[in-house]
Amino acid sequence: MIRVRVPATCANLGPGFDALGLAFNIYNTVEVQKIHSGLIIEGCDKKYKNENNLVYTSMNKVFQLANYKPSGIKINIKSNIKESSGLGSSSSCIVAGVFAANEIANSRLTKVELMDLAVKIEGHPDNVIPAIYGGLIISMIDEGKIYFKKISIDKKIKFYILTSDLQKCSTKELRKSLPKYILLKDGVFNLSHSLMLVEALRDGDFDLIEASSKDRFHEPFRKKNIKGYDEIYKKAMECGAKALVISGAGPALLGIFNDGNIDEFKNYLHGLENSWDIKKCDVDDVGVIVENNI
Repeated sequence: MIRVRVPATCANLGPGFDALGLAFNIYNTVEVQKIHSGLIIEGCDKKYKNENNLVYTSMNKVFQLANYKPSGIKINIKSNIKESSGLGSSSSCIVAGVFAANEIANSRLTKVELMDLAVKIEGHPDNVIPAIYGGLIISMIDEGKIYFKKISIDKKIKFYILTSDLQKCSTKELRKSLPKYILLKDGVFNLSHSLMLVEALRDGDFDLIEASSKDRFHEPFRKKNIKGYDEIYKKAMECGAKALVISGAGPALLGIFNDGNIDEFKNYLHGLENSWDIKKCDVDDVGVIVENNI
């Protein structure tokens, strides 16, 4: 049996739209084994227990490249990453699938080749690459080639992930709410802020984190899908947050703190009409882990 563990990821981090991603210690664990025949999928909603399951379709991409045909496959999904929450659930399934299949097929695809394939399946690298390599990742695609750099983060920065029971939409659907064109001044704003945010996270410069985490590309449009966002943001700042950004397309939020009144903020969230949970998370600096012959 193959076991693959993949961390949750937070994309964008405010101004780094489709370019920044950060991995956290919330995991999707997928166990895969060959069986005599057929397809068995366990541990997920009934609607995903079929050949369209994202883990399985991602595995098939590797099987095709390896010219390998399994007699049958059993998949058991144990995920703590909520679907369509903004925490990279689809990326975690894709990464788990391609890495598991590579082991099963005795394929010689390298980690970089598996990354390339996973990005092609997902369509963008901001969640996939930190899921594979862990930590804070800057990524880009130029003429079809993927480039990325892993950036160290100051250890004194504290991250809190906020999740809710708000109605969830797919990233593809939420992208439809974004403008097709960006004003030059907003492009300059996001470019400068994303560059500064990377340095602020590296140095642990909390004043700079607060100033540089603002966005004009996607958050003004996506926050409309998060009930009470402006009030939650205001309260977070009052309680000592240095930033509160939408994780991916949302509705999950990421709070960045140094010190602050976290208990007061938790009590505020628990008193809202929509149920919100807040959890302190550590950065996962390892990324995907594959275990064989479990």
